[in-house]
Amino acid sequence: MSTAPSNIRRVATGALAVAIPLGALVFAIVSFLQASDASELADRQARTVEALERRVARLGDRADARRDASAIYLQGEGVELARAELQKLLVGAVADADARLIETQEPGSDLDPDAPDDGRVELRVTFDARNDALLDVLHGLETRLPLLTIERLEARRLDSGGAENPEDPTLRVGLVVRGHRKTPA
Repeated sequence: MSTAPSNIRRVATGALAVAIPLGALVFAIVSFLQASDASELADRQARTVEALERRVARLGDRADARRDASAIYLQGEGVELARAELQKLLVGAVADADARLIETQEPGSDLDPDAPDDGRVELRVTFDARNDALLDVLHGLETRLPLLTIERLEARRLDSGGAENPEDPTLRVGLVVRGHRKTPA
C-alpha cells in the first residue's frame, strides 16, 4: 500500500508540473492578445483624435468669418420697402399655386402707434383656391426664405352654381402673414 500513495503523488506532481507552466503560457498568450487589441484600439482612437483636431482647426478658421443671417429678413431699408417685398412674395406664392388673387392689404393693427419699431411687417392676402392650391400656398410660404409666419388663416366655402365637385370646393381664403425686417441697431 505504500506504493499506491507514492504513485498518486508522482502523477499529481507531474500534472502540476505540466499544468502550471501550461496555464502560465495560456495566460501570457491571452494577455498578449489583449494588449495587441488595446494597442489597435489606441491607434484607432489616436487617428480619430487627429481627424477631429484637423476639423476643429478648419472650423476655427471659418469661425472668424461672421455668420450671415440676413436671408431670414425681408429686404428693404424701411417699413414700406419691406411691406412691398412681402407683397411681392405673397402675390408670387398665390400665382405659383394657380389660385386667384383678390386683394392684398395691410391688416388692422392692435399695436400702439408710439411703440418702438420691432421690425415686424404684416400683410393680409385674400384669394380663391381649391384645397390643393391652398396647400401649395401654405407650403410655399412656410418653406422659403425669408422667414414668414402665418398669423391668421380664414377660409370659407364659396357658393357655386353646382358645376364644381362638392368634395373639392372653391374656398375664399384670407391669410395674415408676418415677416421681419432687419431693424437698425
